[in-house]
Amino acid sequence: MDIYLTLMYVRGVTIEETRFPMKAVSKRTGLTPDVIRVWERRYGAINPNRTATNRRLFNEEEVRRLILLKRVVEAGHGIGRVARLPDGKLAELSDSSNFHERHMTPDRVDMPGDGLAAELLEASLKAVRALELEALVPVLNRGLLTLSRPVLLENLILPLLREVGEAWHDGDLRIAHEHMTSHVVRTFLGDLLLKTNVPSSAPDVVFATPAGQKHELGALAAALMAAGDGWKTTYLGADLPAEEIAAAALHNHARAVCLSLVYPGDDSGLATELVRLHSFLSKDIALGIGGTAAGSYRYTLESIGAVSLADIGSMRMFLATLREPKP
Repeated sequence: MDIYLTLMYVRGVTIEETRFPMKAVSKRTGLTPDVIRVWERRYGAINPNRTATNRRLFNEEEVRRLILLKRVVEAGHGIGRVARLPDGKLAELSDSSNFHERHMTPDRVDMPGDGLAAELLEASLKAVRALELEALVPVLNRGLLTLSRPVLLENLILPLLREVGEAWHDGDLRIAHEHMTSHVVRTFLGDLLLKTNVPSSAPDVVFATPAGQKHELGALAAALMAAGDGWKTTYLGADLPAEEIAAAALHNHARAVCLSLVYPGDDSGLATELVRLHSFLSKDIALGIGGTAAGSYRYTLESIGAVSLADIGSMRMFLATLREPKP
């Protein structure tokens, strides 16, 4: 079992601390790497250190905390309600013989859809890890039937893409897993977008990724959300030159253009593309830009007056303001 030794300095004394990589922690706790990542990223249950290559390293206290959390969750409590409790409280809940009687209300009642979305996310990751396309599709369809569209996208689809991408980056999944997931999700979202009925009189908004940005699923999910809110969406796909995006927006008399920037976050040519797009658009077409890499281009976004979209919720608010009558 791989372990790492790190040096800590406490009051002038050097102390060696053992840290464990993801595989070792998964073996000790009985939790899959997918679940550990979700508990960290989504619920803030732990905060492991990172190596120079961004891989997680867990100390002994964090491993024990994960074991406690696993026991409490297995006892019947949702992770959303216990993730941030102190270790002492977790130990108390874990040892309590009447745990179920005192905590009968599941997270699904407290936060409608969120508990179910977490279950479906775990089932989705399990299907991805097994490379079982035929198992992943029914899970997504169940989410479609049981979750609202915002919860489906924000609590299942987008977290699934993030977790698979990070697992691939960490070496826990192969590129084949990532490609299968992208294929299934692209088909799933594309079908939903085509089947969403929007009045022909609805205002238009263009969704795309600019030249050099080949990751399109965030833009596709945003387009689906906008269609659900009553926008006529013109979805162009990935890696489009500025003049093509602008031509589509002008042709359809769009009120806005929404772009997604995911990777890379250091493309020197992208800033130029964004400035060109802004110069092509008429002043009455708003420009909103989001995605995980958008922050890397914030100075360019500010210079062209683009609205920064932190998530789908902020995108919906951005579009909602455009539908309000102008004074």
